[in-house]
Amino acid sequence: MEDGGVGREHMVSRTAYKTRHTPCPTHTMKGKCIMTTLADYGPEVRAEVKQVRQIVSDLHQQLLTWNLVVWTAGNVSQRLHTADLMVIKPSGVRYEYLTPGSMVVCDLDGNVVDGTEAPSSDTASHAYIYRNMP
Repeated sequence: MEDGGVGREHMVSRTAYKTRHTPCPTHTMKGKCIMTTLADYGPEVRAEVKQVRQIVSDLHQQLLTWNLVVWTAGNVSQRLHTADLMVIKPSGVRYEYLTPGSMVVCDLDGNVVDGTEAPSSDTASHAYIYRNMP
């Protein structure tokens, strides 16, 4: 690509960038948008995150109900359909205390996008699988 990998839609003045690219906060060198918080995503993604947090929370309760886990070991995650994000259990939180709001949203590099706790220590493994098995 003559433009060094930057797509034409990203080759705009700073003024145009601010009006055309909101809410994308940053770009990589190749022009790919990087979202840094859940607020940077549109309403469709935020709605799916809410739904997936509930699903992942419920699944963790099933692990407990069926005696498939002890203490905080083991977890479930789910990838979103509307964005390259996943929802996963927070690290070190006992299953009895998990709620949809306690679930952590990460990008597929394992970076936290939303959540008050650190993500599971298995986040990198889950992210790897989602990146390589879309």
